[in-house]
Amino acid sequence: MLSIILLICGGCIIGGCKNPDENVDNEEISIETRILEKTKWKLVGIVDEQGDMKILEPKDCDECYTLTFDSSSTFLSFSSANQIEGTYVVDYETKEMRITEFKGTEINERGDGQLFCNLFYSVKSFILQENELRLYCNEKKNYLLFKIQQF
Repeated sequence: MLSIILLICGGCIIGGCKNPDENVDNEEISIETRILEKTKWKLVGIVDEQGDMKILEPKDCDECYTLTFDSSSTFLSFSSANQIEGTYVVDYETKEMRITEFKGTEINERGDGQLFCNLFYSVKSFILQENELRLYCNEKKNYLLFKIQQF
C-alpha cells in the first residue's frame, strides 16, 4: 500500500499534478490574450497593397499616432490632435479584431489625423510579431504598421 502511495505522489511531482481534464489549449489562449494588454505602440505608417508606406503628418509629434492597450478589451490612442479611447474584441486564434467603440475629444485634426481615425472603423484583423503590430483595414487593402514602445 505504501508503495502505491509513493508511486502516485512521485507521478504528481514529475507530472506537475495537473488536472487531467485541464485543456492545455485553454491555458495557451489565456496566456496569449494578455499579449496586447498593457502594451503601447507607435505608428510607423500606413502600408498599401503594393507595399508602399504613407508616413502620416505631423511627423515630429511623439504622442501622435500612438495606441495603448490598457486591458484585454480597452485601448487609448492619440491622433494628431485628439485623445481617443475605445473598446475592442480580439480572437487570437483567428487573428480577427474589431473596434467596438471609438470616441474621444473633437478638436480639428492636424495633418493626417482624420485619416488615422477613419481607418480604425474598418479594422478587421491583425498580425502580431515580436515588436510589430499590423492592423488590417479596408478589406485588407491597407494596414496600420505599429512598432512597440516602452510602456
